[in-house]
Parts: sequence; C-alpha cells; structure tokens
Amino acid sequence: MKELYAYRERMMQHWEAAPSALQEASARLTAADWKHPCSQKAPTPHQALAHLRDIERDVITPCITRLLEGDAELPYLFPSWEAWLATYDPQEAPQNILEAYLALRAAEIGQVRGRVPIPWSIQGRHPQYGKRTLQWWVEQSLAQARYHLRLLTCP
Repeated sequence: MKELYAYRERMMQHWEAAPSALQEASARLTAADWKHPCSQKAPTPHQALAHLRDIERDVITPCITRLLEGDAELPYLFPSWEAWLATYDPQEAPQNILEAYLALRAAEIGQVRGRVPIPWSIQGRHPQYGKRTLQWWVEQSLAQARYHLRLLTCP
C-alpha cells in the first residue's frame, strides 16, 4: 500500500505542477509562434492550448466534479479532433485560453485536495471508457497536460 500512496502523491505533485509548465511554455512563444505548428502534422500551439482547455472544461472537470458529488453517470464525451475543430476559434487570445485552463485546473485541485482522505477509488460510468475511478480521471488530466505541453514546445 505504501507504493500506491507514494504513487498517488507523486501524481498529484505532477498534476499540480503542470499549469506552471504550461505558463512557462506559453510565455516563451511569440505572437507568430502561436500560429505555426512544430511539424506539418501537428496542430498549432494555439490549437493545442485551446484543445487542452476545452477537454478540461467539457470533459475532465465535469467528470471529476460529478464523481466527487457522488454521481456515477459521466455523460461527457471526448470529441474527435474534427468535431472539436468545428468549434475552434483561431482568434481567441492565447492568454484568455491559458487563464481559463489555469482556473479550471485550480478548481479541480481544490476539489480533489479538499477531500481528506481523497476518495481515489470512487467510480463512474463513462460512455466511451466504461467504469473509471477518480484516480483515472486525474491521470487523464495529467496525461492531456503533458501531451499538449509537448505540442507547445517544439523539439
């Protein structure tokens, strides 16, 4: 059990640190950089940041909130890239996107850390992924942040 507790604490530390890494990466981008992808097949940094914010806002935050409220039904679907692009606003200011993401993440961290002990094993049924725990949703949020951070920082 010690290993599991240690893993969860490390996961939380990484999850809590991800917003700062995104802020730092965003601060290094020039106005022109936001519109130019790292490679032909990659989204632009602007698209990457907006996509991360929207996944967090439309799927991850509501699922974490519902789980913590005791609701086992999680109807929030991850949209396909093509479906998401249909709603994407390329004119939205990157700073506004980042601030919205940071607020979402701060609220999630507050919700999770506010539970003592954290109920890692509570489950909800998601239409795409089946039964998933709070721990899985935090892991997904962290994985999304890491993936999108790589899209902001060209190798």
